[in-house]
Order: sequence, then C-alpha cells, then structure tokens
Amino acid sequence: MQKEIDVGVRGEEGKAVAVLRSETSSPGKAAQSLLKAVARFRPFTEQEQSSPTTPSFPAPLYDFSSPTQIAISGQSSTLTFSLSRVFPPSAVQSLVYEEVAQPLVSDVLDGFNATIFAYGQTGSGKTFTMLGPDPYDEELRGIMPRAAVQVFQTIESAEEQMEYTIQCSAVEIYKEKLQDLLDTSGTGLKIKESTEKGIYVEGLSSLV
Repeated sequence: MQKEIDVGVRGEEGKAVAVLRSETSSPGKAAQSLLKAVARFRPFTEQEQSSPTTPSFPAPLYDFSSPTQIAISGQSSTLTFSLSRVFPPSAVQSLVYEEVAQPLVSDVLDGFNATIFAYGQTGSGKTFTMLGPDPYDEELRGIMPRAAVQVFQTIESAEEQMEYTIQCSAVEIYKEKLQDLLDTSGTGLKIKESTEKGIYVEGLSSLV
C-alpha cells in the first residue's frame, strides 16, 4: 500500500500556516480532530515588564483558571471567551504540540487533510509557536519541526509493505503576492482551483 503526503508551508503578514495533505484515504477510519480554535498567550518581554504602562500580569487582567476559557478584566467589566483550548504563558512547546498538532498529523498519516493556522499581530508569537527559535532544540522547537519528526518516526515504524512518498513545498504570501521559498527565481505564481487538485498554487516547486 502506498501513501502520499504533501507538506506545505505558507506565510502571510499576521499569519503562519502549515498545510498537510494526504493523497490516500484509509477506509473505515475517522479523523481524530475537527475544527478547533486555540489561543496561546505569550509572556511579557523584559522591556514590557519594565514599562510603567504595562498592567500586572497574569492577574487580575487575565484569568487562566480554565483550560478552555479566558477571562479578561477591564476597567468596568470582565469578558469571558470559550475556546477549544487556552494556553497560558507558562505553556511549553511540547504541550502545545501534543494537544494541537499531534492528532492532526496522525490524521494526515491516516489519509485525511489538515491545516494548522496561526493568526496574530506582529510580535504575538506565531513564529515561535510554528517554528521555534531552534528546530534542533528538543525543548524549544515548534510545531513544524515536531510534525516532521512525527511523520518520519511513523514511517520508520510502519509495516514493511507500506510505502510513503513525501512532497514538500513552501510559499510566502505577502501583500497579496506569492513567493516560492524553494525556488526564489519563480515569479507570477497564482492560486488556482480544479476538480482534481482542489485549491493549489500554479507553478509552485516542490521537493520529494
């Protein structure tokens, strides 16, 4: 049996996206993860901590007592938001991956498509969460390096008759312009849609 896995990395100002697409479905299996909305709060920087305009943190401004709710206190009221998961500033990279990405990568290896979409303003921690400061640091590496490790570990432990093909592409979307990050000479990339491929980037290079 052969499975094909297409791994894509896409970026846009304010966004970081990892797209994992499987070309082979697994009969009789259901996806572990459906749509989830997750919030991760980063700690204040040293500069922010020393600023006289920075409010006390995490209390009383933020309440992280619930793993699925965040309560934000204002001057006159408190707003509570419910999500699939809330990660406080103390949350480590491994915890975020295990609860958010690991089930999705498992679904891809079982034949389902998955997307991990990080959204936030500049400096909010998207790159730290998705890539990490060092992809070789087991403690600090982010979702993308951990996903690659999980994919290859699964392949190594698979049955001998199972054959995998991995294809990877990387595209940056900045100011509505597309840039191939694997072949910087490529220009004029366009997003297309077809009944066979679904939504894809025409002319985007890939590595197998």
